[in-house]
Order: sequence, then structure tokens, then C-alpha cells
Amino acid sequence: MNRSESTPPHLSIPASDQVSELDRLLLLTEVADSVDGFTSLEETIAQLCRTVLSVMHCEYACVRLPDEQGRTLRIVSSSDHGAFLGDEVLDLTSVSITGPVPGHRPPSVDAFLVGRLQVVSRADATGDAPWQQHFRRQGIVSMLSLPLVRRSTVLGVLNCYWIQEFTPKEAQLLTLEVVGRLSALAIESARRAEQMSARNADAAAARSLSDRQRAVATSVSAFQSEVAECCAQPPAAALSGITRVLADHLQCAVAILDEQNGTLASDGPVDAVKKLLNTPSSSDCQSVAIDDTHGPLGTLIFSPDALSPHDPAPFLDFARRILVPVLARRVEDRTSSRVARPYALLALCSGMLSDTQRTVAADVLGIGSFPQLGLAIARFTTASEALDFSSRTRHRVHRWTDVVTSTAVGNEAILLLDQPSSRHRPVLDVERHPGLIAVGISRRFTGISNMQTHLTQARYAASTSRGGEAVSYSDLGTAASLCVHVPRPELETILNDRLGAVTAYDRQHDTDLIQTLEAYVDAGGSADEAASRLVVHRNTVHQRLRRIAALSGLNLRSYDDISETVMLLQWKRYLDATG
Repeated sequence: MNRSESTPPHLSIPASDQVSELDRLLLLTEVADSVDGFTSLEETIAQLCRTVLSVMHCEYACVRLPDEQGRTLRIVSSSDHGAFLGDEVLDLTSVSITGPVPGHRPPSVDAFLVGRLQVVSRADATGDAPWQQHFRRQGIVSMLSLPLVRRSTVLGVLNCYWIQEFTPKEAQLLTLEVVGRLSALAIESARRAEQMSARNADAAAARSLSDRQRAVATSVSAFQSEVAECCAQPPAAALSGITRVLADHLQCAVAILDEQNGTLASDGPVDAVKKLLNTPSSSDCQSVAIDDTHGPLGTLIFSPDALSPHDPAPFLDFARRILVPVLARRVEDRTSSRVARPYALLALCSGMLSDTQRTVAADVLGIGSFPQLGLAIARFTTASEALDFSSRTRHRVHRWTDVVTSTAVGNEAILLLDQPSSRHRPVLDVERHPGLIAVGISRRFTGISNMQTHLTQARYAASTSRGGEAVSYSDLGTAASLCVHVPRPELETILNDRLGAVTAYDRQHDTDLIQTLEAYVDAGGSADEAASRLVVHRNTVHQRLRRIAALSGLNLRSYDDISETVMLLQWKRYLDATG
């Protein structure tokens, strides 16, 4: 309900029935001011009601316009002098245009339908029509309903109400007619302004939507191009690249899991990735299943960010479709690699491959994905035991859970290890593999160069092993380094010069001089300890040591000769094991 303002100081309309020419001009000027084309419809009509209320000295003024369906006339805005409480008391907020028959219709409807001014006096309000009864209840004595016409079209009506008798003069009626024309023009102008504003708003919204769609299309196109480049790589690198690209575009944490929910690749903010991987099923995370006709291949999980500039749907849909062949290829590669890896390892250790062939073999083994590798030799009493050990290790039923792959050659199992260390102790599996004799582990290495050298290191370490205990080449010192880098014929010559006579004496006389020498060295130069290990009398040990010294020329009481003896025995075990 709008309360009227006082009469503007520049507008002075006398309360008498006479309206001067100046008064008419001032009134028309006041109404014409509302035709500016920039004011909203509601504001324009409110200003019109206030102006008419001031110049017509009525108690209530309102403007009625038809609704969108053209069925009723509703009050758009009004103004009063306090004689009424407004639209609610009048109970005239909306009147039906298709209501009672002529004679019973409210004056507003007659004015709208006929297009002529309707004036109601006390005598006209004495009938039994609902609007007449309502006027009497409210104390309304006079009413004027002015049609607002623009280009022969009635746009609405302007109503004025009095609680005393009001009889308009001819000059007033002429003035009101012009007011009606100007008011219709103001209403039409305001409607056009609102329509133009609405069209501008729609155009701005359309431009904004188009810009967003163009930005999304550009981003999706760039995303698809980057993902396509990733797919040209091997599965592991492709998965890593896809997660990185997806995390960059969605600005959130992304991870790809395999069918057992193991993490294949992840990317995004570090803390967000940790949270995503620790609680992948929380409400903050969303998942996309990746399946093909054969069953599930994996899951794409991500933690959506409310501040992300893009709708994730088109990115995730494309990623899901592109991940199906990548994960399927990973499964195929994993299946084929179980068969191909042992042969690739054997080929690399043979040292007979070209650079290109070594690169292919390394790709089959996936060597590039392991930061530190090592070779191990597990020696058995029979070839069948070595083959069984290698097979069980490949299928991860062995305690050595860090084996990349393994193969068997004769009575030796060759194992490629990830992060080799002293924890690889196959002696724990003696019950499962009672034929295990010795285990040696090479130095750590990266890449595929010098695989033959690393295999030699593992074999040398295995030759020093006892009872299946794992021996690391890194712990064997100078003797091991010399043995690996000195050609075998030269090693055999040195060994024959120093221990050849002792070995020949053992063969000719069926004695155990070499065995006694090994026990003596292992016992730290203690004859008593050596006798205990050999289960013979200590004098027997002394007698054998004197025989060894005479045959070899070694002084077993000299530190230098003892050190040389240790090295010679290691070399002998290596040559015997690899002969």
C-alpha cells in the first residue's frame, strides 16, 4: 500500500471546480515527466497515482492493468490520503473482465471494455450490484474511471475515489482525457523499457552462456588432445599421464585404481591425494567405474572441488571411455609379461643382445619403473628344484615378495629383485625347498647395462654361501671385485699355481686337505675350532696344515698368506660352482 506524498510545490491546483489553463499545463507537464523510457513500469504507475491524487483531490487513486490472460483487471499501484486503508479494504485488488452482464459490471470494467470515461455519483451507487453494495459499505460517494488509451488500444484504467460528491467540469474532463493519453504513453514506454532490459539481460545471459560453453569446449578439446598423447605411451605411463591431465583441468585430486582397488596412478594436491586414497569411499569422493564386456577393469576416483572452473562430467565421460582400452591393454600386457619376462631376463643376462634388443627386453621387464634392482642366484641340488623355485617365485607364493621375475638355468634360479637387501633370506624356505644350497645377491644397479657383470657378482656371492644363507656381493670385499673383473683363464692359472698341488694331492690320495684348509680359515685360524668342525683330532689338523704348507708354499701363520688363502678359496668355490 503506497501512501501519497504532499502536492509538489510547483503544482498548485485550486480546490475549486475551476481549472485554469495554467493548471492544466502544469498537470500535463507533471504526467509527461514520467514518459522518460528509463523508469520501470511499477515506478511509472506509482508516480502517476501520486500525481493524480494530488491534482484531483481524491481520497484514493489506482491504476488497473489486465493480467497476462486478459481475464481480470489487477491493481498495479495506488496512492491514498488515508481515507481508506487501501486495496485490501476496497476489496478490489482484482476484478473480472468477463464478469457480470452490462449494468452489473464495475465501472472499471466498463471503462476498459467500452474505452470511455466512467463517472459514478451518489445516485449511481444506489443499485444492488455487488460493486454498488460495496461502495455503500465503504462510504464511497463518487468515482471516476478513466481508460488509458494508446493507438486506439485500451491499456488499462485510472480510478479515482471520493467520499464526498464530485461532479467534474468540462475542463477537468478534457484535462483527464489528455492525462489518460499521456499515462498510456508512459505505460507503453515503461513496458518497452522493461522489455528492452529483459532482452538485454537475455542477450547478456546468452553471451555469458556462449562464452562458458566456448571455454568448456576449448578446455575439453585441449584435454582430449593431451589425453590422446598419453595413450600412445605404455599403459603405466599412459595412466600416470591421464591422471595428471585430469587433475590439472579439474583442479582436484584424481586416482585410478585396479580391479582389486590397488592404486595404479594418482595426481593432484598432495594432501588431497592422501585423503582420497585413505578414504576413497567417503562422501567427499566420487567414483567412475571402468568396465568392458569381460568385466571390471578398475575405478576412477576423484574429490570434486566446488571452486573448479569446469563441469567435470564431459571430462570424466571422455576419460572413462579412453581408460577402457588402456586398462584392457594393461591386463593383456600383464598376462603376456608373466610368460615373456623370464625369457627377457635370460636374454639380458646372456650378453648377446644388441642395443635395440636390450631396450625391448627392458621394456618387457618394466625396468624403468624400478629405482633400484639386483640379481640373485639361488643354487639347488637339482634342476627340477630350481625350476620349481622359479615358478613359485613368479606367481608370488614365495616369501620373496619383491621379485620382479625369475627364470631357471640348470640347477640355478636367476631372480631379478626390486630394492635388494639383506632381508632376502631364502634360508627361510628350506622346508619348502630342501634342495637349496646357496644364494648370492649382486650389487644394486639401475638400467640394463652390465647385466652379465651383475650376474657374475651374484654367482660369486652364491659360491661363498653356506646352507642357503643369502650372501651379498657388496659384503665380500676386494677378493670378490678381483674375481669378477679378472678373466676366467687367468683366475684358473693363479689358482693352479697356488693350490693346484694341494688339489692334485687330494685326488691322488683321497684326502681332505682343501676341506681342512677351508675349515681352518672359517674358524679364524684356530686349529682346535677347525678340528671340532671336522670332527677329527687337533693333531690331525696340524698334520694336514703342514702338508698344505709344503705343497703350496703358503705360510699359514702369516697374515698376508692367510688373506691370500681366503681369496684363493673364494675363487676356487666360484670356479667350481660355475665350471
